[in-house]
Amino acid sequence: MKVNILLGLLTGLVCSCSTSKVVNSNDLIGGFHAKTGDMYAKGGGLIKGTSTTYYLELSTDNIFYFEMRGSGYSPQCTGKWEQKGNILYLKCDEEKDFLVLLSTAYMNQREHTIKIQSKDKLKYGKIVLRRK
Repeated sequence: MKVNILLGLLTGLVCSCSTSKVVNSNDLIGGFHAKTGDMYAKGGGLIKGTSTTYYLELSTDNIFYFEMRGSGYSPQCTGKWEQKGNILYLKCDEEKDFLVLLSTAYMNQREHTIKIQSKDKLKYGKIVLRRK
């Protein structure tokens, strides 16, 4: 009898440790940021000796704003975000303003994949964005 109880508890413990919790999309609403190239972050900016700041804002209506700021560039975009499991998919809206298309504010990469590590931490490639 005691062996059965012990096996039941052990099985429950193993099963609970092996499942990963999916973060609810409502828990992700808000702003996240990161800065590379400073003394607190690994890596540097896109240009050697500089830093890059990342900012992501997720809204309840599945609209996002994403921006990177560095030395001489500041690409940004807005669009729709979608969560599938522990992955966020960002798809930038089509840019219609010709002047933005030619400026440093245009983000060439129009789709982004972000891993959800927790409701307060996202991973964009090697960059960790934390809740603001």
